Amino acid sequence: MPSFTLLLSEVRACTICTAHLPLGPRPTLQLHPYARILIAGQAPGRKVHESGIPFADASGDHRW
Repeated sequence: MPSFTLLLSEVRACTICTAHLPLGPRPTLQLHPYARILIAGQAPGRKVHESGIPFADASGDHRW
């Protein structure tokens, strides 16, 4: 699926916000071409920025 692969690489290479981000841009996402749902979170913190893994910080903790 070349268009999906191209879209994913373009999103990961995005630098539009560079001037506004102290750590620089690092779009963090996880997706599958046949996914039927979307889960969107707020801007990631330093831990997610460094790891590149979505919700790998306090936002991923479930304290129900």
